[in-house]
Amino acid sequence: MTPTNRSLASESARTWPRVLEELVEQLFTSPAHATVGAPHVRAVVSVERLLLLFVIASIPALGVGLWNLGFQTFEALAVTAIDVPPGWQGGVLAALGVPFSKESALACFAFGLLHFLPVLAVALVVSIFWEVVFATLRHRPVDSGWLMSSWLFALLLPASFPLWLVLLGMSFGAVIGKHIFGGTGKYIVSPSLLGVLFLYFGYPGFFIGEAAVVPIVGFTGSSSWVLIADGGIQTGMTWMQMFLGQEVGALATGSTLACLIGAAFLVYKGAASRRTLLGALGGLVITTLAFNYWGSEEPAWLLPWHWHLVLGSFAFGVAFLATDPTTSPTTPAGRWIHGVLIGVLAVIMRVTNPTHPDGALFAILVASLATPLIDYCVLRAWLMRSRKRLGT
Repeated sequence: MTPTNRSLASESARTWPRVLEELVEQLFTSPAHATVGAPHVRAVVSVERLLLLFVIASIPALGVGLWNLGFQTFEALAVTAIDVPPGWQGGVLAALGVPFSKESALACFAFGLLHFLPVLAVALVVSIFWEVVFATLRHRPVDSGWLMSSWLFALLLPASFPLWLVLLGMSFGAVIGKHIFGGTGKYIVSPSLLGVLFLYFGYPGFFIGEAAVVPIVGFTGSSSWVLIADGGIQTGMTWMQMFLGQEVGALATGSTLACLIGAAFLVYKGAASRRTLLGALGGLVITTLAFNYWGSEEPAWLLPWHWHLVLGSFAFGVAFLATDPTTSPTTPAGRWIHGVLIGVLAVIMRVTNPTHPDGALFAILVASLATPLIDYCVLRAWLMRSRKRLGT
């Protein structure tokens, strides 16, 4: 039997136990060999390692988010006159004698971690299930992006999100967002982003209703963007608090500083393009200044650009979703356009519809759908300039 026939026979004999074995190998081992010579790649790095960098880069944002969830919850306890947060998480901390005080960083972090772990566990199990199904049916190796997709999906959800909706949203993102296109490297929209927006359209009450801000039923607080869109920046919150991460909203999107640290790490490692990041910042600044100049009496129109930067999911989305190697343009000029488009659309969606909690994720979705067109136009423009220069 020739090597080619032997390889084909191995692929046709692929079973779900072998697929599970490959999943474990991806987590704890490196590829047996890597292409190191021209013209294919210029560095010894695998797809698994590249996507793992996004998980590592988002850890600071998650750490701040876990602390912030406990801080916001314990602060809300005083307002609602509840002694112990509802749910098994509060019972566990009470049994361990952990004080429900926002002054205790360890207690805040522990409370946030108890809320995050079940969400992450469900997202991982669902993602692994669909990887096993598609790898077995298609007789192909396990896809490389399952860990990154489920991780970022869990970070984008509110703290008290129902686990059955986590299962539904992760399934939609994995199947419709990734596997029907062929897996990592072929999808046009981030599976994490698509899964979250699917849940937002289908079940908006879990994002903006009771207990969506902090896991206390009856607490009717609003996200930071809603507060500022309604009342301007005189809401008792300082810009530095928002920049460091003391913001209500999704679990890991609050700290702009942590997101910038993660983005810098990705750029340093070559996993993300600085053009996309700078383009998004430039688009946000230019559009905000335009709204400020032609502003109406609405507080959202007059909001400075540096407040737009720290509000909502903009920093997290640009750092970890817009820079996804699969959904980003491949041309340098295309990455500039892609970033600028995200910044422009995010501000327009926020300002023109103040009742919308945040337009950043929707802006990234639209810009991702436009990525093939952006690359096509850039390449056509380059070809026309080349022909003109050569006189052909």
